[in-house]
Amino acid sequence: MATFGALALATVVAGPVPDPSCGVFAVVQQSQQVQYALPRTFLRANSDSVWTHAGPWRLGADYALDRTHGELRLLRAPMPGETLWVRAC
Repeated sequence: MATFGALALATVVAGPVPDPSCGVFAVVQQSQQVQYALPRTFLRANSDSVWTHAGPWRLGADYALDRTHGELRLLRAPMPGETLWVRAC
């Protein structure tokens, strides 16, 4: 019994469990395409961030997000071949 208790305690002390509903998605920009479907829908408000190798993008200035349908819309000209990283829950 003491061994089981020690294992259970180690699991609790290990730290926070990451939210399984969150993920980071790679979106490779295409020429003339400003709208991209993400692999998840019904995204949580204020859970998103978007960035490239050059730095973070700003919601409302650089991109828009349809949280219900999981669609990312670029508000700037796409850079073909450049990867956008999208984190959302």
